[in-house]
Amino acid sequence: VTHLNLKVYQTCKEIYFPSAFTPNGDGNNDDFGPLGDVNNLLNYSLTVYNRWGEVVFTTTDPLKKWNGKLVNQEVGTGNFVWHASYIYKGNVKTVKGSVTLIR
Repeated sequence: VTHLNLKVYQTCKEIYFPSAFTPNGDGNNDDFGPLGDVNNLLNYSLTVYNRWGEVVFTTTDPLKKWNGKLVNQEVGTGNFVWHASYIYKGNVKTVKGSVTLIR
C-alpha cells in the first residue's frame, strides 16, 4: 500500500472576473460579474463597454451581473472590455479586462 501526502495551495484571487460567459439560459456561466467573496465588497462599481466604447452594462451592486443584453435585446457574440472598482478587506482595487460573450 502506497500513501501519498498532498499539500494544496490556493492560488486563486479572492475576487475574480471570468474571461468568457455564455448567456444561453442553461444555468452555467449565464452572466458576467465578479466571482468569489462578493458579499464583502464595498463601494463597488462595474461598467462593461462594447468595441465602440459604448456602455452596455453598469452597476453598483456586486450581486447584479450582466446577462448579455442591452435594453432587453440580446447582444451577439463578441469581445467587451470592463472596468471595476471596489474596496475589499480594506484595500482599494481598480481592475479592468476583457470578456468574451459566446452565443
